[in-house]
Amino acid sequence: MRKPGTLEKPPLGTRSVGEGHIVVISGPSGVGKGTIIKKLMERNPQWLLAISATTRPRRQHEEHGKDYFFVSREEFQEMIQQLELVEYEEVYGNLYGTLRRELEKASEGDILIVEVDIRGARTIKGLYPHAVTIFISPPSIDELIRRLRKRDSDDERSLRRRLRALPNELDQAKEFEYIVINDELERAVEALEAIANASRYRRFFQLDQVMALRDEVKSL
Repeated sequence: MRKPGTLEKPPLGTRSVGEGHIVVISGPSGVGKGTIIKKLMERNPQWLLAISATTRPRRQHEEHGKDYFFVSREEFQEMIQQLELVEYEEVYGNLYGTLRRELEKASEGDILIVEVDIRGARTIKGLYPHAVTIFISPPSIDELIRRLRKRDSDDERSLRRRLRALPNELDQAKEFEYIVINDELERAVEALEAIANASRYRRFFQLDQVMALRDEVKSL
């Protein structure tokens, strides 16, 4: 039975996402995921970005449909009931979810960047095993605190709450395929760019062509 104040998750489908290359980026709050992704997309305008839905208030610099789809809690619950979300979580009182249509817009050869929280990354990897998962880590706790304090939306109470969750979040890094330390923005962007480009050459995406060559040789 669903507990009061929580959402009941309907079964999630495993519909395929074409032949796109899904790159999942996650990490603790304040680690700089959004800044890194913004730079990645500027450098690679041909890449696709999955826009998530959220019930949290829009920050001053954010745009609806570009940074997030900002929706009410009622609208978010309707998305759940209509199975529009591949995954969703409640984080610090706000709901975040990955829209199925955003994942399905990747076609053959496309690189699709997906930013989710750590639990969401685990869910997407389970549904789409060929997705690449990257954990972004802060260079130090002091630097993470400095970045969090720069946010207009975080007061000291929110900061303490995020720091309490941090040990568990950092522990989840062991589940990711790649870890990038965001100590210097340009270097972190270059690292993620290299990982995303390399994903095109994983065995899953190239093996059919090699096997076709094998069969062609056999027929000679």
